[in-house]
Amino acid sequence: MGNKDPFDGVPYDRVPLGRRVVERPDVTFRPVRNGIDYLLSAVEHLTARRHRDLFPADRDLKYGVLHLHAATEVLLKARLEVEHWSLVFADPGKATLANFQAGSFNSTTVDGAIARLRDIAQVEISDKTRQAIKRLGDTRNAFTHYGHSVPALVVESRSAEVLAFLIEFIEEELHVPTDDFDEEFDTSMRRIRAVLGNIDSLVADRMRDVDAELKGELLESTIMCPACRQFAVLVGSEPQCRFCLQAWTPRDLASEYVMLVTGPDDGQVIPCEDCASEERRAGDERTLVFHVATADNPQDDGKALCFKCGTKYMRRERVVYDHASDAFAEHAPTKRTHDEQH
Repeated sequence: MGNKDPFDGVPYDRVPLGRRVVERPDVTFRPVRNGIDYLLSAVEHLTARRHRDLFPADRDLKYGVLHLHAATEVLLKARLEVEHWSLVFADPGKATLANFQAGSFNSTTVDGAIARLRDIAQVEISDKTRQAIKRLGDTRNAFTHYGHSVPALVVESRSAEVLAFLIEFIEEELHVPTDDFDEEFDTSMRRIRAVLGNIDSLVADRMRDVDAELKGELLESTIMCPACRQFAVLVGSEPQCRFCLQAWTPRDLASEYVMLVTGPDDGQVIPCEDCASEERRAGDERTLVFHVATADNPQDDGKALCFKCGTKYMRRERVVYDHASDAFAEHAPTKRTHDEQH
């Protein structure tokens, strides 16, 4: 039958070491500690091995995004657990304490966690932050499942938004001093803040260069970049973000702007009568976008702007147009052409 194992029956967590028997320590990562560990890993990846002191390596960008998204999910759910452990379950009505303690359950989504924090725990998370988390999630999914090409500065800009939120969220909603964690917490948060400062400095340095280039009257034609969310895209025949260097055709920029900045397209993208040629059917060159904010007044989204020729149509109300001719008729009296603006 073979030799009997001399350690048969010895508990797995008591490991023989020579003549000594040592305790095998449990791996303990409670939610807040776990989330901060992910967060620290994320910021280390996002600032590691910069190429010529600017860009992280591709691998570091990928794992920075993956770990930052994991940190976001874990920390949001940690706050739900503070409210009540059942809220972490996808279906709280089927929650059992035994499954919770064993970690054997399907948990709620990030969107679900945000909704429950708002509706049950009375924790306010702004629409801007929610959108930043969603964009990070989209990038994370693309990196994970499809392989993804995205400018490094886009990743850093998106990450900085979520990082800034998480640091405030941890301090306000999750930090409860304890003897066994407080020193570790303070050390980790100091490291995270120091690295976040490096990312914020990078964004600020780039934007100073952009601001020096796009100033004066150009601000009236400078829009928010759908990719990095900086006011750094000067509309025109070959639009490109001065911050993250993402480039589009005017038509593609108009489509992405509406989808990612203004919200679902409910008719606010139509052909520009100054750009549409007689040979083209209406709708072929949809570059005139309504409800646009520009860098000269970022809080005012009442402008209509052609992303190809720069023609401006001034109107503040949100209107849905069934036909391009309806929009042209209403806007023709107040249209300002590119030549009239200079």
